[in-house]
Amino acid sequence: MLLGQIGINTEVTWFEPATNSTADKAAAERRWEFECGIIAHPIFSADGDYPNLVKQIVAKRSKEEGFPESRLPRLTAEEIGFIKGTSDFFGLNHYATLKVKPSKPLKGTSEFNDVGVKIVKEYECKDTPWSYYFRSVPWAFTKLLADIKSRYQNPDVYIFETGIPDEGGTLDDQHRIKYIKENLAAVVSAVHEEGVKVRAFTLWSLMDSFEWRGGYTYRFGLYSVNFTTPKRTRIPKASALYLRSIMKNREFLL
Repeated sequence: MLLGQIGINTEVTWFEPATNSTADKAAAERRWEFECGIIAHPIFSADGDYPNLVKQIVAKRSKEEGFPESRLPRLTAEEIGFIKGTSDFFGLNHYATLKVKPSKPLKGTSEFNDVGVKIVKEYECKDTPWSYYFRSVPWAFTKLLADIKSRYQNPDVYIFETGIPDEGGTLDDQHRIKYIKENLAAVVSAVHEEGVKVRAFTLWSLMDSFEWRGGYTYRFGLYSVNFTTPKRTRIPKASALYLRSIMKNREFLL
């Protein structure tokens, strides 16, 4: 008897409407469905299949562009049933919250034109003014987790990646400690107030590494790595000691 679990992991950004207008709210919904829904809906929703909104938009755009049928392949009833429920958990990477609003279409066929959404402002963060993407917006983390619960039948959620970088050269990473406090509190709120079944909270990353977005410039590690020496010396940052105290005492203070 096998007792392991197999699941899918996806990076999900939270998209907040730039204003309370109907158009901006619709833009945020479109961005969600094209980024997260197109992956998660076929697996976790009660009905399966791609989100109706995605199917409708791509079919409409395809017709306008002269295609004989939708560019989004149609799933058969057999395929829908085969895909649905194939993940034991919802694996989540979350790093960013972005404000969005409708965009004007460009020439040609593109996902940008299908979605019709542009980013108008990223939430400011005094701790990482040099980063255009990574921000700590804890209330949005709670909203994101609650949305996963409501859309996808309250799956077990494993947070496999979340974190904030530094530029290297310091072991006193107080901004990362602040990030851990704020976002761990947001997850606890999602669990106890929203009923989300979060099973794990994992920071990226244990050690500084080579990053997709910044090579060796962005340092996400709880441990500093000296990449200029053959031994790649590792030294714990303040955040490593802080996280160790949380795990040892099983509590944290805001």
